[in-house]
Amino acid sequence: MTHIDSSPRFTYLITHILISIFNITPKYIIQTSYGSPIPNSKEYTGIIGDVQSGRAVMGATPVFFLDSRVHVVEYIAPNTKSYLNFYFKSPPLSYVSNIFVKPFNEYVWYSCFILIGLTLATMFTISKWEWTDPYFRRQIKRMPDATKPAISDVAILQLGVISQQGSDTELKSSSGRIAMIFALIAFMFLYTAYAANIVAILQSTSDSIKELKDLLASGMELGVEKAPYIVNLFKNVSSPIGREIIEKRLKPKGDKFLMPLSEGTDKMRSQFFAFFTEPSSINKLMSDYFDEAEKCNVRYVEYTKVMEPWFITQKNGCYKELLKVGLLRLRELGFYMAERKRIFHENPTCFTRLSRFFSAGLIDTYPGFLFFGVGCLLGLLIFFVEVFVERRKKAYRKKKQQSNVYFNQGNVFFGTKIAK
Repeated sequence: MTHIDSSPRFTYLITHILISIFNITPKYIIQTSYGSPIPNSKEYTGIIGDVQSGRAVMGATPVFFLDSRVHVVEYIAPNTKSYLNFYFKSPPLSYVSNIFVKPFNEYVWYSCFILIGLTLATMFTISKWEWTDPYFRRQIKRMPDATKPAISDVAILQLGVISQQGSDTELKSSSGRIAMIFALIAFMFLYTAYAANIVAILQSTSDSIKELKDLLASGMELGVEKAPYIVNLFKNVSSPIGREIIEKRLKPKGDKFLMPLSEGTDKMRSQFFAFFTEPSSINKLMSDYFDEAEKCNVRYVEYTKVMEPWFITQKNGCYKELLKVGLLRLRELGFYMAERKRIFHENPTCFTRLSRFFSAGLIDTYPGFLFFGVGCLLGLLIFFVEVFVERRKKAYRKKKQQSNVYFNQGNVFFGTKIAK
């Protein structure tokens, strides 16, 4: 269980070595907090209070630098570097961008639009010519329900060609059929390339989240490990982006964003979720429970620059220099490095980037459903407009017929004189 409270464990071991060097019999005082100011008093509670009052000679738990503590206790030697980061799995590409425009770059899209415009103009010109040529007009008029094609009919034919589907509009001339064949072949290659790329993109992940501002803009759910010093450092951040994350993303949730290490790691593994904790704790769980593909997919964003915690002793205490020299000597002799390798867990090694198959979800297909929904709403809107316009036309024609009453007076039809 060395991944739980790695930094206090490390500090305890270094303190134990220091005690053995000085041949001291220790007496440990157990506290439940680092310490906070007592209201209307200059004294502190917790570990800070014990060192301040002289009940403890030094703190065997690492303490971070705070302006309010500098005048209370003496910081004598650095402990070990400590980092606090947001950990998350690289999100699928569909979570951060519209994957339906990714298969082609902008120049290919421009070329496709130009090709669509050229083929549409060519087919419409040929269809208009077929209805003006006497030979083709006679052939077309023999067909049942033959109607002169409009630009909308040719556009639907063009959409059928693009999506490799059919249409009831058909060109009869040799030139029209040649244009149709070449359009089908050209769009067949484009359709194949697009389909192949979209399948690969659906299985791809994004590396777009590299900074706190990217994490804030991603919409990813956030959580914080429920540990006193982690919560304290998280809430006391001074960077503008950090304050914005707290105010916009976490404060509305109350304390629901605080969770145990195991719960946060499980959510990070299975959801679009970022978990704030120290590296050693989460590295141990990832090494034990994540498979190879998941290990390679984990990313982190540094939350804030945290100064390494220090050992503390009583202000102006008689043992200050002795403890300071002893701790720095242990650091120089490599005891810090040896104990750190025993206690702290490094990032899990990613040996091979194995590919995994992910089923397409609603987020992946959201642009398609959105396009379909907008099309349905637009169709219903146009339908109601057509019904309204048609009813208005019928009402106008009926009113006009009723007003054209025959008056047999001087052979006059409502203002129109009939010649005799």
